[in-house]
Amino acid sequence: MNSNHIPYGRQNITEEDIAAVIKTLQSDYLTQGPQIEAFEVAFATYIGAKYAVAVANGTAAAWAY
Repeated sequence: MNSNHIPYGRQNITEEDIAAVIKTLQSDYLTQGPQIEAFEVAFATYIGAKYAVAVANGTAAAWAY
């Protein structure tokens, strides 16, 4: 690494995170399904909102609004 390197960030990926990804990849649902709903509920709770909607990217988020 050279001295001009600016660290972007350090990820903290646990074995639990990896297991959750594998479980989802092996399920019948990849882009929708129970894991998405669970994420939306958890995120809404975390930010104190009544609802949250998961979208694929910023463009989709702009159209959802």
